Amino acid sequence: MTSLRGYAFRLARDYFLSSRAAGAAVVLVLASASADLAVPWLVKLAIDVLTTGGASSGAFRRVAFYCGLILAVCLAQYAFRFVLSRLYNRVVYRGSARLRHDLYRRIQSRPLTSLAERRVGEVLTHLVADVQTLQDSCLDLISEIPFDVCVLAGLAVAMLVLNPPLALVTLLFLAGSILAAFGLGRRGWRSHRKAMESAADLTSRIQEGLSSARALALFDGAGTDDAALRCASERNAEDLEQAGKTRAAVTPFLGFAEYAGIVLVLLIGGWCMLHGSLTAGGLVAFLAYMEMSADPMARSATIVPGLQKAMVAASRLGGLLEETDSAPEKPGALRPTRLNGDVDVRGLSFTYPGGRRPALSNLTFSVRAGEKVAVTGRNGSGKSTFLDLFLRLQPPLGGVIVVDGMNVEDVSLSSWRSLVGVVPQDTRLLNRSVADNISLGEAASPDSVEAAAEAAGLDGWVRRLPRGTDTVLGEGGAHLSGGERQRVAIARLFHRNPSLVVLDEPTSALDAENDLGIRPALRRLCRGRTSFIVSHRPEILEDADKVLLLDEGRQIAFTDPRQAWRNFPEFRPFFPASWGSESRQPQVVL
Repeated sequence: MTSLRGYAFRLARDYFLSSRAAGAAVVLVLASASADLAVPWLVKLAIDVLTTGGASSGAFRRVAFYCGLILAVCLAQYAFRFVLSRLYNRVVYRGSARLRHDLYRRIQSRPLTSLAERRVGEVLTHLVADVQTLQDSCLDLISEIPFDVCVLAGLAVAMLVLNPPLALVTLLFLAGSILAAFGLGRRGWRSHRKAMESAADLTSRIQEGLSSARALALFDGAGTDDAALRCASERNAEDLEQAGKTRAAVTPFLGFAEYAGIVLVLLIGGWCMLHGSLTAGGLVAFLAYMEMSADPMARSATIVPGLQKAMVAASRLGGLLEETDSAPEKPGALRPTRLNGDVDVRGLSFTYPGGRRPALSNLTFSVRAGEKVAVTGRNGSGKSTFLDLFLRLQPPLGGVIVVDGMNVEDVSLSSWRSLVGVVPQDTRLLNRSVADNISLGEAASPDSVEAAAEAAGLDGWVRRLPRGTDTVLGEGGAHLSGGERQRVAIARLFHRNPSLVVLDEPTSALDAENDLGIRPALRRLCRGRTSFIVSHRPEILEDADKVLLLDEGRQIAFTDPRQAWRNFPEFRPFFPASWGSESRQPQVVL
């Protein structure tokens, strides 16, 4: 199992560090730290001139020269820190954006079974809160720690040059203070992890409550949900309080150490000056260096908890990256741009994790290009599982699906999903314009969007909208009827022009009138395309060339619908009632 440091180093290597940026940062940090250290030394030289040079014009010119150098060094230091800050911002913000996008892409490419094991709120916490925490912590850490390390190393050298005995005492005091601060801060590792985990739980509960507000109101569950949310919120507050104890212990200690160090330098440095081993300028420089060392010590009050947060966030994000580390596509994946539509299913099998029996067992059949296949059977027969495997939302545990001679597992996932169009049972609409909901972010001309809307029977509805296809539908398209929502889903497919079509209970949420009204658009969509149609409405078989009859995951029949009706009378409730007369032939509308 990867350690906290291992996850942090992995993220830094993959998303935040590059040799070019690191090299530039090293040069700028060294230059900035050198400028910082030069100022007290120049002040020392100026003071020594004033105390030993006497009242002469030459001494004043030397002091003025040193003052000019001090201003020049300060200006250079400002320039170094400005450029360094811009570099850090660029590296951290862009690295965070790449990390968030990579996590989102990996999560989206995972099978539905793995996604179902995680709550949406938990995933949101990873993508938003954890990445934000790592981003803020990294920005603070990389902008302060390298500079502070260089400053501490430089002032140690400068102190040793000024007065070795005083330098040794001062450095031992600084080292002891910093070690004590980190010793106090180490207690906060576990509390910060618990605080972030309870925050994830709180976010999940809020997300679930808001998305289920209607159900909670209908069943009077708001009170119970409110109590659970209150407990989660209080638990998060307790964890944050525990994490805050570290800061409460470290910050006052460092303030005390800063003043104690100044007193120490005054006492020992004053004794050295009185005995002639240290000049007045040297004592002032020592005090300035001591003050400079106090700044890194004070910053460690925020660096310690910041480091803790960064390590915990890196651990959570690194664990998610490790979990989703499998490549979404095989190297050399096929990328067809169009399919003929011949489908061969050979021995297809699947069992859900923890399932007692296979959801699908040894499905084997062949579909010719352009045929319409109705997939029917009792609840739990495996209809939805078959569609999930066909759409590659789940990987099969046995068998293959071959399309135009290609194993679909060898086809690029993005290519496959661009070639297969789906009209789902419950269409999800975005809080964007009608045009964006039809094109789903693809570049599209107004004419192509309007043509797709017309083919789906939406043209009259679009004309009544205040801004036509530029009208924003609102959150989830809540104000649209079920028929309008499904027609938007159909328009998406007309716009994409897929090679294969999957209709997953496309009219189950519609009344009989809307079902009849939308069926012509579905027929136009399926015309000339290999289509798989799942529907609880028996009338759908009137449009089918073949029926795939399933029961408890087993393939009962794959044949002409009329033949299946004759051979399997126990399944006749799934067929049109009009087929009760042998003399009456089903009407096939193409």
